[in-house]
Amino acid sequence: MQVGRAQEGLATLRRAVELRPADAQANLGSALIQVGQAPDAVPSLQRALELRPEYPEAHYNLAHAYAAAGQPSEAVHQLREALRLRPDWPPAMGTLAWLQATHPDAGVGEPEEAVRLASRAADQSGRRDASILDALAASYAAAGRFAEATRTAEEAEALAVRSAPQLVADIRARLGLYRAGRPVVASQR
Repeated sequence: MQVGRAQEGLATLRRAVELRPADAQANLGSALIQVGQAPDAVPSLQRALELRPEYPEAHYNLAHAYAAAGQPSEAVHQLREALRLRPDWPPAMGTLAWLQATHPDAGVGEPEEAVRLASRAADQSGRRDASILDALAASYAAAGRFAEATRTAEEAEALAVRSAPQLVADIRARLGLYRAGRPVVASQR
């Protein structure tokens, strides 16, 4: 997978499923997400959790699969479960904060909790993760705190230029929203 031979990697992962089912199912699900086949990842990740329910990484990856498949409530549930198992995990906190900050559906959108989660994730990551700072900026905007959203997005942008160039254009677009006093809507990440 890492050297660009996705089909061979998927075939190898399917064979590994027979040997180490929970880990292999989780890895297969993760690989399917990476190659843009999130709906196909759901059964593998569900199977991994049937075999090993206390598997935070599988819950986290299943949340990504659900989010990509347009099922944000299920994604939130899986992220909460991942954080129950691994309470101070910055990527899971940042992802949950992003969903809560950007999704308008009842039961998903919770801006104040998003601010708390993203702030904690940013602190735990030493404010060195552009994606988490991006989630914090979106959380501030969802809570109507646009000045803080702007400052945090500027911080995320400066960091992304050095460490995550693929995020720069997206962060800049969101920065324009915050400067205009507008929050991010779910489809903008």
